[in-house]
Amino acid sequence: MIWSTTVYPQTPAVGVGTAFLVIAFGQALASPLLGLIAGAFGEAAPFAAALAIGAGAVALRPRGAAADATSGKKRRTQQEFI
Repeated sequence: MIWSTTVYPQTPAVGVGTAFLVIAFGQALASPLLGLIAGAFGEAAPFAAALAIGAGAVALRPRGAAADATSGKKRRTQQEFI
């Protein structure tokens, strides 16, 4: 959520608002879908599906995201390069 403010440095509220919107869509779409999966395959299946999605998200994170998160270094904005 904090990282989303760096996506649009001129208007950080857009980044935060977009992040909240994506979270809301995810909750609205995933809850009924995981309920259907639980009904069809048992209660453990939605947890396995959520685990797979989470592992995929970690695998697809931006390059250097782990290093930036642990080092405490601030990423440079595009304006700093100009």
